[in-house]
Amino acid sequence: PRRGLGADPSEPLDGAILAATGAIYGVLVRATDGGVLKIDTVSDVASSQLLSTDDGEQWLHLVSAADGSAIFGLPFSAQSVLKIVPFSGTISTIGPAFSGDCCRWRHGVVTDGGIVYAVPWLASSVLRIDPHSDQVTTLGGLGQASSSSGRWGFAVFAGGAVFGIPWSAESVLRVDISSDK
Repeated sequence: PRRGLGADPSEPLDGAILAATGAIYGVLVRATDGGVLKIDTVSDVASSQLLSTDDGEQWLHLVSAADGSAIFGLPFSAQSVLKIVPFSGTISTIGPAFSGDCCRWRHGVVTDGGIVYAVPWLASSVLRIDPHSDQVTTLGGLGQASSSSGRWGFAVFAGGAVFGIPWSAESVLRVDISSDK
């Protein structure tokens, strides 16, 4: 159980990841009592930082930059990408403001070149994050989802491509990272 955070113990966590500093970061799913949970594994101290007062699943999955310099939270219902810099403790958002209410991107991966890609849950495009420049872009027009249950649930990087594993989609999504198509 979490203690001393001033947080509702029933608040679910999602997207926990081990940072290069040895700390564990997790996303408080609803972000009503915080946004990011940090667990210092050396001192056994946990703390949370409020990032949004909006209800809903702001960020779900966390992806670490290949060099460990930053951790990125994929905007599920948040308006922008979450960026955590473990070595400085800085937490901010980057990229353009995305429109729409909910359920954009749920899962992502980092490629050999260090670029982060996220497959769309209900978004009409793939999300691309360049950790070196903090540039956030979207790729392709995949059209609107025909179901509210999400299209691609997981992303896997293999053989020079990012694959979106179907959740309710009728096909596998393949993004060739050499051309971003």
